[in-house]
Amino acid sequence: MIRTKLTLLAFLVLPFIASADPTSEIQSTFNNLDQAVLNKNAQEAFSQLSKESQAYVENILQLALTADKATLSEKPISTILSVFAIRKEAKGKAPTSAADALILMSEDYAKISSNVSLGEITIDGDEANAQMIMNGKVSPMDYAFVKEDGSWKVDLIEQMQATEKLMSQSMGATGAPRKMILDQMARVSQSAGVNVWTPLQ
Repeated sequence: MIRTKLTLLAFLVLPFIASADPTSEIQSTFNNLDQAVLNKNAQEAFSQLSKESQAYVENILQLALTADKATLSEKPISTILSVFAIRKEAKGKAPTSAADALILMSEDYAKISSNVSLGEITIDGDEANAQMIMNGKVSPMDYAFVKEDGSWKVDLIEQMQATEKLMSQSMGATGAPRKMILDQMARVSQSAGVNVWTPLQ
């Protein structure tokens, strides 16, 4: 009788244990974000981000709407490029939400997403990193994830900090003045009729 109860208990519990594989959950979060970006499903994409990452995108949107060149030039390079992306893709029409801004920020990713995948995933408590595989090769950048309210979310802030570090190293290696590099980045980010230094409002 006891053995029967234990067997029944194992039968009930094992599916929950199996479904709680964090590696699979992290892969699922990545897939959900990837598909939402490709399908321009703004709210679904936004829901895959951590709360701090959502607040970060809110801040990026505000900068895209209001920051002039002098103000924006003082921000981290990764922030500046995110604002440039929104202004370029918005084509003068301000996004109405941070979720919509996220889709605009992700336009370049959407063009290469078929060549991007997750590699080895390393989990440390409620934080995780996954190798970014581009064209079959390991990128120097990792994807970052954080567990919130029992679900794995993309940690965009961690990724932006890593991006900032790599870009600062590259800029330092050129020896070129920051202003010159920013102006070059602005020219690359321009599109017809759009000045990425100009606020959307």
